[in-house]
Amino acid sequence: MAPVSAVVFAIDGWTSAYAGESESLLRRYLDNGGRVVWLGHAPGFFVSNEEGQVTGVDRSRPAAILDVDHSAYNTDQYGTWPTEEGRARGLTSWWVAGSRLDSGVDVTVLASNEVDGTVAWLRSYAGGGEFIQLYATGETRRLDEIRAVTEYGLFRSPDARDVEAAR
Repeated sequence: MAPVSAVVFAIDGWTSAYAGESESLLRRYLDNGGRVVWLGHAPGFFVSNEEGQVTGVDRSRPAAILDVDHSAYNTDQYGTWPTEEGRARGLTSWWVAGSRLDSGVDVTVLASNEVDGTVAWLRSYAGGGEFIQLYATGETRRLDEIRAVTEYGLFRSPDARDVEAAR
């Protein structure tokens, strides 16, 4: 079952001020067939104080929200290349990125880095939803790729070149 809609979060994570209800809504959306494309650090990764200032990180919160192990979440920067699955969904070129998972995590790898870490990935949910982590830097210069990955299988051809040709 393909996702029924998609939302792109072009933010660098959310602070603990948004925890609780927002995390619950995000997970319900995924469990009910929604696709989330996330361009920042994983949801729940940052811990903040009452003023909203980031005071630390918590690798267990993204795992609790997404059912994806973030214990090895690493922000070191490495060269990153799309996998065959990533290219099929619209990723076209390399970039420098951090925020990776270990390669053994149970996700579909869309891009990996030069030290075999998973950088861009997809996690499917029982209701047909998908969480897609792309650029964990709030990257927005690659809008054509972001659009192709977001729209993959929804209402346009999965091939990014076909999307442009259809215009």
